[in-house]
Parts: sequence; C-alpha cells; structure tokens
Amino acid sequence: MKKFIFMILSILLFCVAIPVDALSINSKNVVLYNLDTNEKVFGYKDTQKVSIASLTKIMTAVVALENIDNLDKKVVITKDMLKGLKEKDAYVVGLKVGQEVSYMELLYACVIASGGDATNAIAISISGSIDEFVVLMNKKAKELNLNNTSFANPIGFDDTSNYSTVTEVAQLLMYALKNNTFKKVFTTDSYEFKDKSIIVKSSMRESGKSAGIDTSMILGAKTGYTPHAGMCLASIAYDNKNDINYLLVTTGADSDYDKYYNIKDAYEMYNYFFTNYSYHVLVEKNSEIIKISTKYLKDDFITFKSNEEVRLLYNNNDFDKNNIKLSYTGIKQIKPFTKRKEKLGVLDIYYKDKVIKSIDIILESKSSIDIIKVIKGEWFTVLSIFIFLFSLTVFIFTFKKFLKSIR
Repeated sequence: MKKFIFMILSILLFCVAIPVDALSINSKNVVLYNLDTNEKVFGYKDTQKVSIASLTKIMTAVVALENIDNLDKKVVITKDMLKGLKEKDAYVVGLKVGQEVSYMELLYACVIASGGDATNAIAISISGSIDEFVVLMNKKAKELNLNNTSFANPIGFDDTSNYSTVTEVAQLLMYALKNNTFKKVFTTDSYEFKDKSIIVKSSMRESGKSAGIDTSMILGAKTGYTPHAGMCLASIAYDNKNDINYLLVTTGADSDYDKYYNIKDAYEMYNYFFTNYSYHVLVEKNSEIIKISTKYLKDDFITFKSNEEVRLLYNNNDFDKNNIKLSYTGIKQIKPFTKRKEKLGVLDIYYKDKVIKSIDIILESKSSIDIIKVIKGEWFTVLSIFIFLFSLTVFIFTFKKFLKSIR
C-alpha cells in the first residue's frame, strides 16, 4: 500500500496550518470546505484534473432534477438502459426489462447505491440517449463555471473526457445540496421501492460497516471507484460540538477495494478537524472597532461598533489573539457637513496577513456643531467676516447719508 502523507506545504493558501504528519491518509487529491460559509478549509492537489468515477452521478442527479417535472412519473426499463453494464463491471441494483419504476426511485438507486442501471434509465428516459444526456451534463458544467470539468457518460466510467477536480466536484455538490430533493436523497441510508422489489442502501454506510469504521458523523455521501480513478468519496458531515458543517471530496485512494481507503480517509479528516478546529472570535458583536476624530462637533470622536461577530475557523493549538489586526482606510476626520449614511471608509480585519472580513464604516449619526470650537478654530476667518460685515454696514450707512445730503 502506498501511504500518502500530507505535508505543511500543501496549505500555502492560508487554509489551515496542519502539523507535519498530523494526517496520514491515502487519497491523492483532497479538498475540505466549511459548508456554512462555503470557504475552503484545506486543500491538497485540489485543482488537478483527475478521473472522478461515480462522483459523476452527482451531475447526473442535478441534470435529472432540473429536467423532470414529476418525480412520481413512471419509467419503463428497456434493454438499452441495461446494455453494456455487465461488460464494464458496473454495479447495478437489479432493474429488469419491462419493470416500471418512478424517477424518484431511480434517483435513490443512482445516488446512494450508485446503480449503473438506474443511472442509464434516468439518462435515456430524459434525453432519449446517453449521448444527448451527456450534452446536458456538460452544458450544466459550463453554467456553473466548472471550467476544469468534462463528462463523457452519466455513470463515471473511465474516459479521457470524463474528469474534474476535487474543488469543482465540491462546488457542484454545494450547488446540488441547495435542491431539497437532492439533499434528502443524498443523506438517506436506505430506500425501498414501492413495489418492494428492491431495497437500495448507502454504499458509504455499507463500506463503513465492512471496514469497521464509525461513519455516524457523516450525514451523506457519494462513493466512487474505477481502476483508473481509484477510490473516491464526496461527503458532508456535522461537527456537533463546534456546530460546523463540513464538505469533503477525495479522489485517487488506492484501488485495494476491500480496504475502503476512501471511507478511512474521510473518518481521519473529519475526526482531526472535529477534534482540533473550532471558531475563534476576532471581533465581538457591538464591540468598538474604530474611533474617528471630528472637526467642530461637540464630540471629539465618533465611535463605531461592529454590527456582527467576526469569527475564524482555526486550529485551537495555534490560534493567537496577538495575530488579530484591524486596519482602517478612509476619511480620517468627520466634519460638520459630512452627510449621515455616508460611507467613510473600510475596516479590514486581519488574522496574520490575511483579510478575514472587511466592514464598511457608515456614519449613522453625528453630534451637533460646537460654535465655540468653530470660533476658536476659525478665529481669523470669523474676524475677517466680522470686519467685512462691519465695514459693509458702515459703508451702507454712510452711502445712505450721502444720498440724503444731495437731495
């Protein structure tokens, strides 16, 4: 077995600082997201184009859900839907020619059990042929800006034109999870067809049981395997202690199928982050974040407070509050004629050298003008105006007197 050890240099993107040898996993490509914020937490070779095996079926399900009006509609299984699956050693759930099943049943069989027969049935019933369905898959990939993704079939058979990156698979899964039906299917462990003919079970749960791995923290997953792609997994998990939802995609684990390296790697990753990572508060809600001086106003300074809590997901052992820095760019002094609701500038909240959050500084209210400060600060101008007005008054008075004298 070829062990793959993640090194610290794999996270130059400021994702997270994982000590050398802290993670010992087999997958060759990995990306982990904070699903609550859609921010990348960890990545290793996550933009490399790779074969993704049955992770392909995530796109199959997305295209299906966006092209089916009625999920209860029946589909009649044909020979074409089952053609070539046995020869390619594809896993099937056992659909029979002439059998009537609903689109919903096919979706469960496709996603949680990874049934090739159900997948082909979806593609052919929607588009008339596999090729036409693949056109829809690639069209959707372009719509989602998955520029390093291409599909050649809806099942995920090895093909030079069927590839993606773990980052783009993660982005696709995030999109898919916005669909409530997909999310329900994706997080289901077992589903029985209405006619009781077939029970499909989560391939992730079944693999976990076979490997003796506790997968209870994983809410749902799509497995994948081909000799070229290796063992793959796209999954979501919930850290109950820290109230964090994660999304993990791995590909390229060794193809020793009975070792279930994809499931082991997911357990290793989730367990490590659940144990070592949590949110750390950089700025508390309603806390003072900046004071800006004023000119000729009764208050010498106007204080601005944060209207939200700013947090950072970080290693508990490495987090240091001394690395928090606030940097303001904008108007340095508030003057009498500065308008309310005016944007004064931007406050950047840093952790180390990375901007974690940028907050607009808006003038919500200001104090009234202080006449004494105006006089003290602009005495020369005030004196000049007084002299001018006095002189003007004297001139007008003298001029009027002159006009009377010449009448």
